[in-house]
Amino acid sequence: SRRMITAVLARQFWAILKKDVLLEYSYRLQFVLNLAGVFLELAMFFFLAKLVKMPASMEQYGGNYFAFLAVGLAFGQYQWISLHTFAQSLREQQVMGTLEMIFASPMRPETLIVGSSLWTYLFETIVIVLNLGMAALFFGLDLSNANLLSALAVIVMTILAMSAFGVLSAAFIVVFKRGDPVTWVFATVSGLLGGIYYPIEVLPPFLKSLSALLPITHALKAIRLAVLKGYPVQRLSTELIVLGVFAVFLLPVSLFAFRRAVNIARRDGTLSQY
Repeated sequence: SRRMITAVLARQFWAILKKDVLLEYSYRLQFVLNLAGVFLELAMFFFLAKLVKMPASMEQYGGNYFAFLAVGLAFGQYQWISLHTFAQSLREQQVMGTLEMIFASPMRPETLIVGSSLWTYLFETIVIVLNLGMAALFFGLDLSNANLLSALAVIVMTILAMSAFGVLSAAFIVVFKRGDPVTWVFATVSGLLGGIYYPIEVLPPFLKSLSALLPITHALKAIRLAVLKGYPVQRLSTELIVLGVFAVFLLPVSLFAFRRAVNIARRDGTLSQY
């Protein structure tokens, strides 16, 4: 029955999440070092922002380059983990020699690939909140206008939209082991056109049109307007709809590609190779 299937999936997701939490807890020093690194990075960009003349296009975000950059860099982490977490989880299972055993169990490949990302996204959300908190406490980032409901809506839609690229990346890793074109192309193009470091309005018209094809562009615009200007969900409807379209079309395709990749690796006997 549907209720039984839901209960089984919930237990499987909980087991994966519990394993990842225990693993992360065993590396507490790494978490402290990461926060120290974030603080130093924020300090560097705080002083760098003093040298940058604000273009008129930044007025829609409040006209503060450090605020623009701090939110963009923090939220841009969702793209990084979306591209890396699925493939990294598979690689860890391959190195530990447990991937074949997991796929030999009743657990579906899609359950593993989705479940392996739960703790990563949760942990990264905590880190992003701490990042913005440090920026506000030590460098004067104004978060008084932040709309938490809008920010949560943007986060959920961003994760759904960007996860598709990470699952495709994992599919390439399963089959080819190394040499993942999805991560390389998407990360490079997004860094240039996504608006992480500068508003896309400064781009030439042709590149600005291309940037509209990237989910990170719409995600960053929405989160900056939600956090820095306090926009309600209704005023972010265009960006949220675009992210929803990415998710609806790309997630099923990426999950199908991953399932096919696992079947190919099983047939060739290369599932545990890395």
